Amino acid sequence: MDRKEFSNMLVEARKDAGKSQMDVVFALGKESFSFVQRIEKSGSNYKVKFAQEYAASIGCVVLLQKDKANFILETKDDIVNWILTCVKECGGQSKLAEEIQSNRALLNPTNLQKTDISIDSFLSIANACGYEVKIQKSNHVPLIKTDCDSELIPIMSGLSVLGYAVYIYKSGSRYFKISDKGDVSLFLNKCIKSYGGKEKMATDLELTLQKINDIVSAKHVAINDFKNIATKCEYEIKIEKL
Repeated sequence: MDRKEFSNMLVEARKDAGKSQMDVVFALGKESFSFVQRIEKSGSNYKVKFAQEYAASIGCVVLLQKDKANFILETKDDIVNWILTCVKECGGQSKLAEEIQSNRALLNPTNLQKTDISIDSFLSIANACGYEVKIQKSNHVPLIKTDCDSELIPIMSGLSVLGYAVYIYKSGSRYFKISDKGDVSLFLNKCIKSYGGKEKMATDLELTLQKINDIVSAKHVAINDFKNIATKCEYEIKIEKL
């Protein structure tokens, strides 16, 4: 398996979980946007820990299988222990390093603890030692680093710096671009008006009328509230280039 195949497998797992790219970014925080893009495009190398977090955000784990052996990689220690097992199976650091055409120092236990291995090196080890890499559903609750009550506006600002914006789609067609606080307020007001008013939205979302007023004025817009209002009005949220 190569990086492109692995990245495609993660994207397919995301889609199977009913998650959008925006869901992953919102779960992991605005600083995650660059590595989420790097994973999905697979054009450049990235760290395995990012793949682990991506998988965890959609309720999955990275799984390695060989014969009857199963290794679930949820933590850094899981990665280190698996690599050390591979070293033993291949007859030592030198032999495995030669197999994967890498420096022996990469496989040193101390270095493995201090550094984060790249996906390319990880897959090279898996291929050399005959392990099949899979993405499997986890028994744990999906990882959410960004609290559902986190403010939407700061995350949007981070996306804007990277040259991206939040777009709203209706029935498969692009409907609205949201790039600043004013856009957020305009869109939410349109949503609530078409839905039947603030009172109806507040009742259906089990929010106070004051909370709805704060949201539509973009004074305080939590990620979860923004997504819930958009979903109620049958809109889809996507992140795309400006």
